[in-house]
Amino acid sequence: MPVLLKTHPLTHRVQHFESYVRPWLAFALVSAVPFVLIAVCNALIVFALLLRRRKAIGKQSSSSRKDRLFVQLTALCLAASGLFLVCSLPSIVLLIGKPYWNVPKGKNPAYQVCSYT
Repeated sequence: MPVLLKTHPLTHRVQHFESYVRPWLAFALVSAVPFVLIAVCNALIVFALLLRRRKAIGKQSSSSRKDRLFVQLTALCLAASGLFLVCSLPSIVLLIGKPYWNVPKGKNPAYQVCSYT
């Protein structure tokens, strides 16, 4: 005779948390907060360079080499912030969107490639 197991009342709450709440927490802690920190720090770096550049322009004429280095460093800071976001978002989008996609697992090969379960 098979033994029937009763589901614990918290089981549904845990499943809801794992499917709908945890992905948003992961997004906040893994993508959003680090992106904001990186962007703010890079903005402070660019701001400090801009202040230093203004002081240097007041004292002497600006060289094209220093201008080029300033532009390159600014572009590097912006690229680092953007690249972090671009690299971390696909996994978070998959994690957040998975419970909302009603695709049978065996029917769609793209789902099988992207699925981690």
